[in-house]
Amino acid sequence: MKVQLPTSYIQVHVPANVQAALAGDENQRLNLIWIALVAVEILMVVSVVVHAVVRAIYPKKRNLQRLDSW
Repeated sequence: MKVQLPTSYIQVHVPANVQAALAGDENQRLNLIWIALVAVEILMVVSVVVHAVVRAIYPKKRNLQRLDSW
């Protein structure tokens, strides 16, 4: 069973380098993979920095209940 979606109202602009990568241009495909990897790496670094800043502003409360039991 084939499902056909009404795509006449959907206007998606695909950049030329993405079109070239999908068409089989190996160079463009490698460029896109490289850009994606760098973007993921930047997001990881940003998340670590944000986590460090949040922990500096709101430090974890120490569990003092264990020490009180002595």
